[in-house]
Amino acid sequence: MKKFFLSIAAAAALMCSCSQNKVLDEKTFVITELNGSEYVPVTEVVPTISFSEGKLSANLGGNAMFTTYTEGRKGSLELSEIGMTRMLVPQEFREDEFVQALGSVAFFTLDESAISLLDKDNKVLIKAIAR
Repeated sequence: MKKFFLSIAAAAALMCSCSQNKVLDEKTFVITELNGSEYVPVTEVVPTISFSEGKLSANLGGNAMFTTYTEGRKGSLELSEIGMTRMLVPQEFREDEFVQALGSVAFFTLDESAISLLDKDNKVLIKAIAR
């Protein structure tokens, strides 16, 4: 009986680990496009978006942005509420636009060199290249 319960527990653990697709984990990208237009950095800071252990962080050169994420099936991506530091930066940083786009992300596509973050209608919101 004990072996039976151990077998059930092992099978459940295996099923849970298989269903958690983590293709984004430990990846960093340089932001190149925002809402269909080229993203031009305002400072020497490289604008990045990073994924690590269920946490997303981004910086366009001004404020640090952060949230948690969950990858789902077929490229779905769920983000929690986005937090950020609150330094005053010029509008050229496009931080408000970036946060709004990030808040609308529902899916992602990924290849060896780039990621695209898409809304629920598959419109590309953010494009970035692998770092």
